[in-house]
Amino acid sequence: MISLPVDPRDRAERLARVRRYLAALGLANFRAIVFGSVGRGDFTADSDTDLLIVSDELPAELRARLDLLFSAREIAPEVEPIGWREEDWRRRECEGDPFVAVLKREGVEVVGREDPADIAPHPDR
Repeated sequence: MISLPVDPRDRAERLARVRRYLAALGLANFRAIVFGSVGRGDFTADSDTDLLIVSDELPAELRARLDLLFSAREIAPEVEPIGWREEDWRRRECEGDPFVAVLKREGVEVVGREDPADIAPHPDR
């Protein structure tokens, strides 16, 4: 079990930890969507933080992409990252991928600043 330094049920703190994780990746242009129980707000102390990162700065080769995504997990070990390039998002959206529908319905887009007012629902909702 992961031991977090703050109350893991505090959504604002979870999202702040996601921002620190994202900063450690060093991507300049990306979209980040928290989904699952943290996105919906019904998480527990044992929940992980599901995160989709969409960026053309992610390596095209899957192994290199995974290496990058998991290289920063020491910042926030509860983060379970998924990385897509923009073409992956567009293709899945055009194909009617049910996962994209869940992201649009339940996802919370995380922007870079620490202000909780900067946490916005996904723009496609």
